[in-house]
Formats: sequence, structure tokens, C-alpha cells
Amino acid sequence: MANPVSETQAINPGSLIELFELTTDAALHGSATTYRFHAGTNEINNGNIIWDGNTYIAIPMEAEGFKYANGQLPRPTLTISNVTNVITAILLNVNQVTPGNDLTGAIVKRRTTLARFLDAANFAPVASTTTTTSTIADPSDVETVTYTVTVVQDSGGANVFAINGVQKPVITMKRGSTYIFNQSHSSNVGHPLRIKSDAGGQQTTTNTGTLGTDATVTYQPAYPSAPNDLRYYCTVHGNGMGNTITVKDSNISLVAGSIANVNSVGGALTNVNTVAGSISNVNTVAGANSNITTVAGANSNISAVAGAITNVNNVGGAISAVNTVASNISGVNSFADRYRIASSAPTSSLDVGDLYFDTTANELKVYKSSGWAAAGSTVNGTSARFTYNISGTPTSVTGSDANGNTLAYDAGFVDVYLNGVKQVNGTDVTVTSGDTVTFASALANGDVVDIVGFGTFNVAAVAGSAINSGIINIDRLPTITNAKLQNSSITINGSAISLGGSVTVETDFTWETKTSAFNVSASRGYFVDTSSGAITATLPASPTAGDTVRFIDLSATFDTANFTVARNGKKIQGDASDMTVATERAGFALVFSGDTQGWLLMEK
Repeated sequence: MANPVSETQAINPGSLIELFELTTDAALHGSATTYRFHAGTNEINNGNIIWDGNTYIAIPMEAEGFKYANGQLPRPTLTISNVTNVITAILLNVNQVTPGNDLTGAIVKRRTTLARFLDAANFAPVASTTTTTSTIADPSDVETVTYTVTVVQDSGGANVFAINGVQKPVITMKRGSTYIFNQSHSSNVGHPLRIKSDAGGQQTTTNTGTLGTDATVTYQPAYPSAPNDLRYYCTVHGNGMGNTITVKDSNISLVAGSIANVNSVGGALTNVNTVAGSISNVNTVAGANSNITTVAGANSNISAVAGAITNVNNVGGAISAVNTVASNISGVNSFADRYRIASSAPTSSLDVGDLYFDTTANELKVYKSSGWAAAGSTVNGTSARFTYNISGTPTSVTGSDANGNTLAYDAGFVDVYLNGVKQVNGTDVTVTSGDTVTFASALANGDVVDIVGFGTFNVAAVAGSAINSGIINIDRLPTITNAKLQNSSITINGSAISLGGSVTVETDFTWETKTSAFNVSASRGYFVDTSSGAITATLPASPTAGDTVRFIDLSATFDTANFTVARNGKKIQGDASDMTVATERAGFALVFSGDTQGWLLMEK
């Protein structure tokens, strides 16, 4: 057996073949897959190369830096063209597992061999003089169709499949039928025929026998699921050896009626591949078909969303909130005109109530009928002070002051002092802009301008139910009805009196004049007139300790017509007998001390 290393050292070694392998890592890239390429600049340059039973795809590439130079280790580089989107497809698969991965961790191998050691399948088959036509007839009247397959060279010298003697024709198939491709002819060696869908991938075929001897490929397009975009091709040399397959059934008319949509999807194939990587989400969306119809009217937005599929998945987790926004979409669409961010005031699409954040003044402003104004107080707090030391003869001050503070005030709510003298707003100074003070006369060099801006605010109306501490001035209280008070009555002398009602309350002593016998009541004073004869006063039968009564000789006649105080069962001065008073102009008081001593004299 020949040794490839020895062959390369021979005087005439033959053509050198350079092959490359890229192997991904299962943990980093989702699978341990090996991709094989060659540069397409070798002796066999009309398609892929088969070596050691493996197919190496022809892709424009450049490899260099493999030689040792000046004792330095080689630093090889490999540049691969993406003209066939092969690299894009690999990266899409890898990024489903590790987003942003650029094949870091993959292993690249470079293999070199000679053309003579390539598999026999690489070399051209017999030529053919078969006349080429474009199509094979519709097998509408048969259930099983057998095609005889040979490999011939077209007018440009490229290998193509000949079906029943016709070079790479378009084939028509019918779903539910069986199609057998006979590759027993020796020209088929190295050219395995298979069937695939450009969008749906490899189709299932039954493959038997050995190419060039007794090989057959059997395909049954399933009804109704077989794809419409089938083609037959060589797994080694690609689509160029074959052609398309037209699949027909009763549903074809439906597809034809939607050809515009098919073309639209074809123009967004990258997005289709992105969606294929999120098939579980697609299945979820399938359950919301009516919403999909709505979304179809916003195709450009869909393309934008496809580029942010992670955010789409996040939004999917908050679909109830999304539905709420959808029901208020007109308000959402108008928000951009209602709120803006700019370094200067907007001048177009202005409506009263519009807002914009002034990035220069660092404050929010609202559009009023009179123009833009601060949405709140420009001054943070109750006041802000600014000092300017004047140089030259300016007529206004603005911007940073002597302390680095930027002038900002609420129009009109500002005091201006020039060298300590307060200026009159509207006469000496104009203070309407909010960021500039303009003087009626030019300032002088060395002047000092002090400005005090006052914070403005509105006092909120506070609900009474929210006040649960502190003291409220009585003038701020409303009229309160008696029914709203916690206690609606008051007790006077043991009796409950409703608020708003009336009762006669005796004072400390109520004085009465008596000219005849009478019963005494506690807390009373009596002017007793005995000018017409002696008088007896009967004390209370059930007095309470502390009860007090008073008596005065009104007419100075107690000495001629005595005044008698009847004890009514209680003692007087500790004695169980009535008291007789015979002193002119006598005045005295009795207080009840209890049953032991009874009534006792006071104020004798």
C-alpha cells in the first residue's frame, strides 16, 4: 500500500489535496458535529470531494501560516467565504445553545493527501450523448413509477443525472404514489441520489443495493403532507446534478391562490430560520390564530421583532399586560407626541398639556396656552440664591454664577438685588424667561447682582379622614350637629339633658322672702319677715351631708315675733330639739353634717 508521506517526497508526487474539518463541542454548541470543507481549487474542482468515505463541501477559503519561520511557531489562519450561507447556518444552530458564541471551543483540523488517494466516487463517469429535454410527464394514471438513472455530462462538461435518458428533467409526482429510482448503471458510482425539500429538509427514502450494481432509491410522497418544493440531487455533488420535483394533489389550487404569501415568506427566509429555532413558541402562537391575522397586517414590525426574539419571549410571559395595552393602542400611539425629550423646546405638533424634558435645564416642562413652562417649581425647596460678580457692562445675567450654580427660577417668583438694592420686577428688571435676568440699564464693571428664586407650590386639599394627629384651628372646622358627637347628652344634678335642650340650673344660693311658715330646701337663702307674727321653717327630712341653708331677719322683728327652725327628725347642734331665734337682725346658716350631730351653725 502506498504511503502518502512518501508520495509527497517523490519526484512527481501528483496533485496535493488540502481538506479541512470543523468539529463542534456538545457542551458549548449543542452537539458534537463535524463539518468538512475543501477550497475548490484542487484537481477535482467541479463539486464536493469524497475522501475516506466522508464528503468535503467545496467552499471558497484561504488557509495560510502553517510553516515554521525563523524559529517561530506557526500561527495559521483560516478565512472562509459565506457565499452559500453554510457558516451562517452553523452559527444559527450554535447560538440556539450559547447566544453570541462565535465557534469558540470548536476544533479545526487540516488534512493533506494526494488526488490518487481520493475515493473512486470522485472521478467522472462515462459520457452520454442523450438529448436533453425539460420535463418528465405527469404519472397521473399509475400508482408506481420506475425511473432509470444514469450519470452523464452536460454540454459544459458537468455531471448530471439523466432520468430515463433525459438530462436532469423536472419531475412531476403525485402524493400517494410510489417512485423508484434505479441506480444500477455503473455511471452512478459515487453519485447517490436523494430527495429533499428546500424548506423542509431531507425526505425519507428507502435505499437498497450498491451504486452501479443493484441500487434503488424508493420515495413515496405522503398524502397530504409531502412538501411542494421537492428536488432530487446528489448528496456528494449537490443540487446541480438534479432538478426540481412538482408535487400535485387537490390542495395545489389552494397554494396557487396564495402564491403572493409564498413569495413574501421566501423573501424573509432568514426570519423563517429564526422562527424555526423557537418552534415551541410558534406552537403557542398557533393557538391564537385570530391574533396572528391581526399581526399579519404589521409585517414590517414582525421583521423588527424577529431580531429581538429574547424580548419577545419575555413579553410572552406578560401577555395579559400586552392585551391591556392593545385595547388602548390609540393612546399608546399618541404618547410620542405627548411626551418628548430635547435640549430645546419643541416647536411643532404642540397641544396644551404636552410634556417635554429639557435636558439643558434638567427639568420637566408643560405646554400651556401661553407656551412652554416648568411643570413644577424650578426651585428645589423654598428658595435658591445666585450671585454674579459683574465684569464689563452687560445688560443681563444667565448661566453659572460665581458659585457654579446655573440660574433657574419660576417666572415672576424672584427678587433681584443690584449692589444690595432691590430691583422692581417689570421696571428695573425683566424676569420672565426662567433662566435669564435682563436689566433696563447696562450694568457697571464691579457690580454685584444677587438673585433669590422662590419655590412655588400649591397646597393640597387633604381629606378630613386622613388627618389623625395634630391640632386643627377651630376656625377651620365645619358646623357639627349634636347627632355627630360621640356623647349627645349631658348629666346635670343626676338628670340626662340632651344637647341643644334646656334646664334650669340653680345658682349657689337662691334667695326667697318668707312671711309665713314654710319648708326649707337645701342651697337656699331665706329673708324671713316676722312683722305679722312668729314663723316656723321646717328643715328637709332627708338632707345630704353638705346641704346648706341660710336665714336673715328681714324686718328686725325676731325679738318680738320669734323665728323657729323645726328640726324635722334631725338634730340641730347635736341636740334633738327645735331651734328658736329671738335676736333682732339675726343672720345665720346651717349645714348638715350627718345624723350624729345633725345641722350645725355656720356664719354665726
